Amino acid sequence: GALATQDELMKRYNALWRASAAEAARASELNDTLGGLRAERDCLREDSRRKDASMLAGKQELVAAEALLMRDCERLEREREREVGLLRAQLEELRALWNSQAADKSAAEMKGRQDSELQQCQALLQMAKHAQVQSA
Repeated sequence: GALATQDELMKRYNALWRASAAEAARASELNDTLGGLRAERDCLREDSRRKDASMLAGKQELVAAEALLMRDCERLEREREREVGLLRAQLEELRALWNSQAADKSAAEMKGRQDSELQQCQALLQMAKHAQVQSA
C-alpha cells in the first residue's frame, strides 16, 4: 500500500504541477491582457487630456472672438450715435435755412404787394391831378 500511496502522491503532484503551470500560463496571459488594458487606458487618458486642452483652447478662442464682437458692436454703436448726431445737426441747419428762405419769400411777397399798392396809389394820384387840371 505504501507504493500505491507514493504512486498516487506522484500522480497528484504531477496533476498539481500541470495545474500550477496552467495557472501560471493563465496568470501570464491575464497579466498581458491587463498590461494591454492599462496601455489602452493611458491612451484614452491622453486623448481625453488632449481633447480637454483642445476644448479649452476652443473655448478661449470663442471668448476672445466674443470680446472682439462686443468691441466692434460698441464701436459701431458709437459711430451710429455720432452719425445720428450729425444728421440731426444737418436737419436743424436745413430747417433754419428753410425758415429763413420762407421769411425772405414772405418779405419779398409783402414788398411786391406794397410796391404794387404804391404804384396804384401813384396812378390814382396822377389821375386825380389830371382831373384837377382838366376841371380848372
